[in-house]
Amino acid sequence: MSHPSIQRLMNQTVTTTSKAQPLREGQMFHGQIKQLYKGQMAEVQIGDQKLMARLEVPMKAGDAYFFQVKSVEPELQLKVITGPLNETDTRAKQLINLMESMQLPKQAEMQTLLNHFMNRKLPVSRENLIGAAQLMKSVPPTIQGKRCTQFSV
Repeated sequence: MSHPSIQRLMNQTVTTTSKAQPLREGQMFHGQIKQLYKGQMAEVQIGDQKLMARLEVPMKAGDAYFFQVKSVEPELQLKVITGPLNETDTRAKQLINLMESMQLPKQAEMQTLLNHFMNRKLPVSRENLIGAAQLMKSVPPTIQGKRCTQFSV
């Protein structure tokens, strides 16, 4: 048995992985700089999707970062949240650094949610993460073990 709201969130996640979703202001995602262009423009890869964006600071092609969408009009502008990510850092350390940078509560639910969205290469906003973590806390203790397996790595 699953909590209806969590199941709805999982169903939405499954449907969004099959097609590219437009980015919205405030969303956060993990991306890699594929190529740099003049005028602080860069090709950024998010999962299988590549997009052009204006970066606020100079970066190096090949490096991976956590970005936040600063604006989408008239062009996509990205703000660096953390990075460049060190390949030797564990996923847990990267998630903790991200939680600190985004001023997210350092809770097991938050780390589980961040890991879920990152593994699926999905953009997510701070507000959605906080709401989902609160939703996870509202699940009755009798099914808590089941809720965590839905979001596990």
